[in-house]
Amino acid sequence: MRTKLFACVMIVALFSACSLFRSGPAATVIAFFHAVDDGELDKSIDYVSQAFVAQMGRQKLTGALGEMQRQIKSRGGIASITTDAETVTGETAEVRSTIHFKNGTSQPDRTKLQKENGTWRIAPSK
Repeated sequence: MRTKLFACVMIVALFSACSLFRSGPAATVIAFFHAVDDGELDKSIDYVSQAFVAQMGRQKLTGALGEMQRQIKSRGGIASITTDAETVTGETAEVRSTIHFKNGTSQPDRTKLQKENGTWRIAPSK
């Protein structure tokens, strides 16, 4: 019994250390890009603020995300995403990250976010 309890505690500690339970702005950005990479465009729109969806229109946004997916796939897909900086100021945030592609190339990214009903969402860049 103690061995099972110890194993469970260690697994939780490992997941926490690996930031798998992260829910901040950087986690939103990473989940967004992976959803686009996976072709889950409706899911990726869920990471976008309502104001951004209203500003662009859902159909136009879906088209832009489809193009983004084609560009990602032309580089072999996403291998990993590293967070270079995360700046939170009240209900807004900026995440600077680097997207590493499977073909060996990488691309820096800067994403603006805003908190919407307690959840971080991608916001339009100003």
